[in-house]
Amino acid sequence: RTADFSRGAPTPMTPTIVKESWTLSCFRGCLTMSFVFIVLCILLTVLAARSCTKMANDSKVVSGGSFKEMFNGELTDLDDQDDGKMTVLELKISGMISDGADKTSWYADENSSQAALVQIRKATKNKNIEGLLIKINSGGGEITASDVIWNSLKQFKAADSNRVVVVMMGSMAASGAYYISAAADYIIANPTTMTGSIGVIMNSFNVQDLATKIGYKNVTIKSGANKDILSPFSELSPAQRQLLQSMVDSLHSRFVTIVAEGRGLDETTVRALADGRVFLAPEALQYKLIDQIGYIEDAKDYLEDRFGEKPVYVDPSAQPPFMKFFSSPSFWGECISQAIFTSSHQATGEDGITFK
Repeated sequence: RTADFSRGAPTPMTPTIVKESWTLSCFRGCLTMSFVFIVLCILLTVLAARSCTKMANDSKVVSGGSFKEMFNGELTDLDDQDDGKMTVLELKISGMISDGADKTSWYADENSSQAALVQIRKATKNKNIEGLLIKINSGGGEITASDVIWNSLKQFKAADSNRVVVVMMGSMAASGAYYISAAADYIIANPTTMTGSIGVIMNSFNVQDLATKIGYKNVTIKSGANKDILSPFSELSPAQRQLLQSMVDSLHSRFVTIVAEGRGLDETTVRALADGRVFLAPEALQYKLIDQIGYIEDAKDYLEDRFGEKPVYVDPSAQPPFMKFFSSPSFWGECISQAIFTSSHQATGEDGITFK
């Protein structure tokens, strides 16, 4: 306000309040939030680097390989463990068995079938690992992915005749999961486990009638009569159906043979059970598809009896949850993991041993 001299004494002047524009206020807020975010990122990076460096230096499990390998449980050397005890690697396979990896996630799933495959292959080359304890909880998945893991377990045992593979089944170990289990020396199922489902399925859907009703017309240019086989817009011919059936029968026969060899059963006996049915644990034990009904403690007791001593168990998935980021297949996760690994080894002067 301005002074009013017409009334005698001037009235006090009130200071003018200038309000910030919305744009300036937003800019200040964003700047503050960005500063706080950067500070937090720096603090987290420092804490993670210190934690990772300590784990890399103090670990008696891993003495080589990349930092990403360490946190994926890809063991490369156990020479530091000179106590003479048997070492058993614990692995987990859960969910769909597939030969593909999710490259879009921020962190890798250490319980996936592909993570287990990598760990098995690393363990095969590691002379200090005498056993695998595989905890599996899966309804199955791709037959090729299951076959590759089954074969990797066979190679693990072939590398050393004293090696042992034990499977501990969870709530479900069916189809491809049982395919993998057939490579084990000993199978234990939980009392409520559902297993079996020895079979192969190939399915599709046909929307030809629906497409006709809504006026949708399919146009297909193909090089052969069977190039569009299982197309949802065309019916299967008898010859095509027979072609697909022969493929399923061939894969099914391989499944039966693998189970028969793995379980020491006659193929005729297995084929009678291999109609796709699922068995509860007592039935599976009755048909000799498993060796015992029990829990994880029973699996470890079996290994102890087999080795004649209590083995050392190594669980590669035992890591702080926030460290899963550093095992990420993403670009930034890989870059950060490699940077931390390099700094840790420069500090200790260690040379990593990596199996190619």
